[in-house]
Amino acid sequence: MKKFILICLSFFMFSTSFTVYADEEYKENSWRYENGEPIALQDEISYARSSVNAWSKQDGVIYNSLGDPIPNAISKGIDVSEWQGDIDWNKVKNTDVEFAIIRCGFAGDYTKYDDKKFQRNVSECQRLGIPFGIYLYSYAETVEDAKSEAAHVLRLLNGMQLSYPVFYDLEENNVMATVNKSTIANIAKTFVNTVESKGYSCGIYANLYWFNNFLTDSYFDTVTKWIAQYNTECTYTKPYSIWQATSSGYVNGVQGRVDINIGFDSMKKCGWIKENGSWYYYSNDEQVLTNQWIGNYYVGSDGKMLTSQWIGNCYVDSSGLWQPNKWINNGQWWYRYGDGSYPTGKFDVIGNNVYYFNDSGYMVTGWRLIDNKWYYFNESGAMLKNQWVGNYYVGKDGIMVTNQWVGNYYVDSSGLWQPNKWVNNGQWWYRYGDGSYPIDKFLVIQGTTYYFNSRGYMVTGWQLINGEWFSFNTSGAMAKNRWIGNYYVGSDGKMLKNQWIGNYYVDSNGCWVN
Repeated sequence: MKKFILICLSFFMFSTSFTVYADEEYKENSWRYENGEPIALQDEISYARSSVNAWSKQDGVIYNSLGDPIPNAISKGIDVSEWQGDIDWNKVKNTDVEFAIIRCGFAGDYTKYDDKKFQRNVSECQRLGIPFGIYLYSYAETVEDAKSEAAHVLRLLNGMQLSYPVFYDLEENNVMATVNKSTIANIAKTFVNTVESKGYSCGIYANLYWFNNFLTDSYFDTVTKWIAQYNTECTYTKPYSIWQATSSGYVNGVQGRVDINIGFDSMKKCGWIKENGSWYYYSNDEQVLTNQWIGNYYVGSDGKMLTSQWIGNCYVDSSGLWQPNKWINNGQWWYRYGDGSYPTGKFDVIGNNVYYFNDSGYMVTGWRLIDNKWYYFNESGAMLKNQWVGNYYVGKDGIMVTNQWVGNYYVDSSGLWQPNKWVNNGQWWYRYGDGSYPIDKFLVIQGTTYYFNSRGYMVTGWQLINGEWFSFNTSGAMAKNRWIGNYYVGSDGKMLKNQWIGNYYVDSNGCWVN
């Protein structure tokens, strides 16, 4: 009997544990998620995009956010999940992105924990021939959890061919707070061994803090590492294969921000390498290149990158960089040509816009009087054309128009269009948009009737107009259907005569007779 009860109790406990795990509603909380929502770190934002070349690959060179070459960098990639929505992979294919790491899901082996865009992202990469790997966000606190998470990955892979490893994403705050270092090493080992037993390469993803302070077991020196550090360089001192450099990258085809990853082969010299104080560029076969441009840098006959000199028509600065025509901001925006000169006191067409640079060479904004003509430049410096700017209009040449009609609006000699409005120059009068005003006439303005005399001024009090008496209050509004003292004005504002008004009679002068 006791044995039976023990078996039932064990079954109950197993079933209860199973049910709780399956029904868990997970929300990521880590250094980059808060209650399931991605967050941007202030340090990362400052490193995100400082150069026009930020996180780009050009002519085989991959640049960091400052526009400096990343030593030993081989390839540029992105990692994506359902947070990026429907990605236009055709556009991504035509960028400098060379690989993708795709989230397959999170937690244990239940379909509700599958990433909603995993199948679509995989099929698009397969269709377009974009190399990819996958990752799973882990919540594992035990070895059994790790087995379930490995089963989750293997269910979705189902024999799929990968160009990059399966990465185990270790970053959840709750795990770090509740699981000791040796246990997390066993969890990672269980996941990696289970996945690799099915023929897949497997690695670990974590940020610099986790690797330096939490993933310190010697086991982690044996695995492929994908390390996150949002900075201009990765300062991890042990070997790693991929560096997640920023989550504030922008790639055509992906809406909003996306993680940028840099791939390395730490066993090879490749790309820009600094040796004995000089920069050299190594090709994929570890040969030093000579006498050629590599991106915007030039290496001479000895393979050294040249600095502070002319190379043909191009000048390279003290950092060795030749920069083509480009915008520069040193507190104000200016435009530098490839030879180092810049426009001063002149218009310049850049892209599809016209800009003006003052005598100091700085881009102007707002209204500007240039050669006795007014122009308007928006906050980005682009000259506006064929549009209203407040109550002023700039034409097709950007010049503010004067003394003419613009559609149904007239602009005066100062270029100003003013709508119908009240004006007071000691007395009130009403000016139309074309500058004219009402004379000897009634005018209904916003539902109220006014009268303007032969000089155009608004009248008040009793007024004899065309043989009829009208009364206007101190605001100029004509009175209607009311007594004004012993006199009554009707619905048209005229004073009534020789008639009964209720129980009161007004005589031929309009006066109430008692």
